[in-house]
Amino acid sequence: MKKNKIILLYSAILLSIIGASCNKFLETDPPKDQVNSKFVFENDRNALAALTGMYIRMPGYLKFELGMYTALYADELSVVASEPEHFLFYESHVPYDLDILNYYWNDCYRFIYIANSNIEGIAASSGITDSLKKQFTGEALFFRAFTYLTLTNLFGPVPLVKSTAYQENLVLPQSSVDSVYTSIVDDLLQARTLLKETYPSKEKIRVNKWAATALLARVYLYMGNWKEAGEMSNEIIRSQQYGALPPSEKVFLLNSPEAILHLASNTNAKYVSDAYNYIPAASDVVPRYTITEQLENAMEAGDKRKENWLGFNTVEGKKYFYPSKYKNNTGGTVTEYFMLLRLAEQYLIRAEAYAHSDQFNLAVSDLNVVRQRAGIELIPPATIHSREQLLDLILHERRVEFFT
Repeated sequence: MKKNKIILLYSAILLSIIGASCNKFLETDPPKDQVNSKFVFENDRNALAALTGMYIRMPGYLKFELGMYTALYADELSVVASEPEHFLFYESHVPYDLDILNYYWNDCYRFIYIANSNIEGIAASSGITDSLKKQFTGEALFFRAFTYLTLTNLFGPVPLVKSTAYQENLVLPQSSVDSVYTSIVDDLLQARTLLKETYPSKEKIRVNKWAATALLARVYLYMGNWKEAGEMSNEIIRSQQYGALPPSEKVFLLNSPEAILHLASNTNAKYVSDAYNYIPAASDVVPRYTITEQLENAMEAGDKRKENWLGFNTVEGKKYFYPSKYKNNTGGTVTEYFMLLRLAEQYLIRAEAYAHSDQFNLAVSDLNVVRQRAGIELIPPATIHSREQLLDLILHERRVEFFT
């Protein structure tokens, strides 16, 4: 409750800050580098360039240590030596005026503006091919939904900005979490009707129908709409687009068969930022961020995730585990992409949906798909005697599957 109050207070204060700064903007001329939207969206090629710019911008707020901060907050990570703000997250004492919160808030809304600009520009264009209009609009709707899901999970009630009319947006009040979720669902349902099942790119780095469906399944799960969540996950699993779960050591590799959507690096570094942040510079130093004892102990004997997704350094006789889902921290040849959506989540979403409808055998079957890939003992359906027991097992599996 204390954490929520802090974050909601921060949201309210940010609104006043944003209002003040935007009022100043009204007194100035428009930016000199502003591109005329009619030119940007006058044909397929220009519209694709604008959409590509959105993809390039996307990894900013998402990959700027967001997973690390939330992992610290959720006691997945411990801090050994780092910036003071990292300790604040670890200790769950996050002040409303912390710079990193300001960064995430502003970057999310900048990205939403880009998505809205694409949606409006594509709709107003008469020069874009109809099929591409649908595809481009679906992709922009997906990312607007994804960003609002990030915002409302970080801050709670937030202003719901659905246009580029900044004069109107200046006076928008906070929308309730329920209203934000309704908007997210609306965007994703529309995206599903616009997008094709095939990827519009050679690699799985652009949004297709199944990416929108996977995100919608997650949203329905967070809303407690178990039936709808299960239906969305079921569509993906039964589509056979993604096949069986690959071995744990191949999950996060370039073009992983498990990926529903992942992001290519938009920098010259050619590595995923998680690898750079978590992997120690040398084998004889204590990692800056270590896996907590609770999370380490949650991994069962023989779990291949501990073997393949954790690294460790032994310093003065003590073993320190750190996250190593991504392993390339030096650049060179690109070997990994940032995973945004993957198939294992869909099995666990469907398992949870089955559990809430008391279809225990089906839920255990999906749960065991993930456990089997991890190389650990399968759950016998006959040992499940209550919904609460089953939900605890699913929660446990989510914890060790999706850490950091």
